[in-house]
Amino acid sequence: MSITRSIVTNTATRFIAELINRLGAAVFWIVVARYLGASGLGSLAFALSLFSLFETIATMGLGSVVARDAARNPSSTRRSFGQSMLLGLASSIVCILLMVGLTALLSPSKETFFAASIMAVSILPASGFYWSRTVLWSAEKMGYIAIARTAENAFKVAVGLAVLLAGMGLREVVLVLALSKVISFVICFAAAVYQVAAPDWRIHLATIKYLLNQAPSFSLIAVFNALFWSVSVILLTKLAGEAEAGIFGAAYKLVDIWLSFAFAYGQALFPIASRASITDPQLFQRLCKKSMKYVSLMTLAIAAGTSMLAHKLIPVFYGDAMLEAAPVLMALVWILVPFAIVPVLAYSLVSHSLQRFDLAANVVATVIVTGASLFLIPPFGAKGAAIALLLGCVGFFAVEFFSVERALFRIRISWKYLKPIVGAAIMSCAVFILRDNNFILATIVGGAIYLLFLWQTKVISKSEIHSMAFENSS
Repeated sequence: MSITRSIVTNTATRFIAELINRLGAAVFWIVVARYLGASGLGSLAFALSLFSLFETIATMGLGSVVARDAARNPSSTRRSFGQSMLLGLASSIVCILLMVGLTALLSPSKETFFAASIMAVSILPASGFYWSRTVLWSAEKMGYIAIARTAENAFKVAVGLAVLLAGMGLREVVLVLALSKVISFVICFAAAVYQVAAPDWRIHLATIKYLLNQAPSFSLIAVFNALFWSVSVILLTKLAGEAEAGIFGAAYKLVDIWLSFAFAYGQALFPIASRASITDPQLFQRLCKKSMKYVSLMTLAIAAGTSMLAHKLIPVFYGDAMLEAAPVLMALVWILVPFAIVPVLAYSLVSHSLQRFDLAANVVATVIVTGASLFLIPPFGAKGAAIALLLGCVGFFAVEFFSVERALFRIRISWKYLKPIVGAAIMSCAVFILRDNNFILATIVGGAIYLLFLWQTKVISKSEIHSMAFENSS
């Protein structure tokens, strides 16, 4: 199988499964928004943002280390699996206490505090899922991860909707979310044990020492990355209230579907890029450059089209009561353009053990989004949070980009890269004209115009597609 076909297959497997899951979850969040209102949705957004932050802290960011080492030396998997699970157990307990303490310090409403406390306990099964997923990832058995995630979301959607339709409230919904984390952990752990290796529970000081030595850089990357994605919601809840956080959360849920593509692609590329960085540096460069090009072409079209259709999409998904989320979506969707390239650049650096540059990018991006949020949220609310996150994504991309240029290879930028922007502008005009008639037709026509423009201007060529399809690793 060619490298391109392998990457496309692995990306598609994860993304399609994630897309199905997220579409199901979108139904869940739509019903949550309708039944619990902006305040209830804001409480959940706050709790899930803190959960995401502390779950990441609990894993210490060592998933990439374990996956990389296990892929290169499968005989070490059993030991790494066991020791990472033990470390994860200890760190999860600490993070549960810290999350509950931070929630109390921020003094949200009683309902929000309850939601955050329950999600704090969910860090334990979520950590177990993370390490089980890492082992499956290293063995390129991504399908089992998709199964576990699908089961988690199926339970969340089915039971969550039943709870809401039965007239129950926020507390019951949070309990459903917590139980869904247990389900994904059980399935993923069983798959890792039976398909890859059972964890070695005996304490191996050398392995623990190695992981702890790797932990500082990767932990900081994980912490700042989690802060980057959660700080705007946390500050929005604190400075503007749960209702504004709910409006932001409604828009973010639609953008998050496409962010999952960027992460899926980066994960599919990582093991191949890691091997190529050692065996064939030229192949590594070609993979990275082509990845950046085609991911950019895709996300530029998605951002432009969604921005034009925002006032149509929000009522379809959430009803007219959430129409305030439309301008938030118009700004927020543009984070796709700079950020979709970030996983490619970040994994390129990590594959060369240059994670210090990735750490710098996470720190700079977090500082930008925090400062911009403090400045923009008081006067603009959810719209200010969206703009702050966009500025942070631009900073994220800039640091990663120039780090790759400095440490790995040069990325030439020429005027030809303006062609896709022109194509996206033409597409946006067509979508804008047709949006009041039928937004689905507007999407199809706009997409066709964009692809035709790229083909006619030779941004995409037949020879390039052919060469990619048959490129193999050395």
